[in-house]
Amino acid sequence: MENIAQAVVVGILGGLIYAITGFMKSVGREPFSVKKFLRTLAIGIAAGLALSLSGYEVTIDAIDIAIAAGSTAVVEQLLIAIFRAVVKSAQATTGSS
Repeated sequence: MENIAQAVVVGILGGLIYAITGFMKSVGREPFSVKKFLRTLAIGIAAGLALSLSGYEVTIDAIDIAIAAGSTAVVEQLLIAIFRAVVKSAQATTGSS
């Protein structure tokens, strides 16, 4: 049971980080959606539970692997957010739209 609780916590944290970076990427392009945010958290929980229920033990090593895999998606979200902010700032500076 403890493994399932850990898997849920890991899933929530992973989903939360991904949801926040997704929001950062979408600032100014679309309004914040509670539905999308909660859906992303639910997907994170489902992923954690799926790992746990498949017999994969959620240990510190497993968390490290999940962080390494998920970091690619998070970095992508952050880079897109930064790129969009720079482009928006440049357009505001030059008066273009």
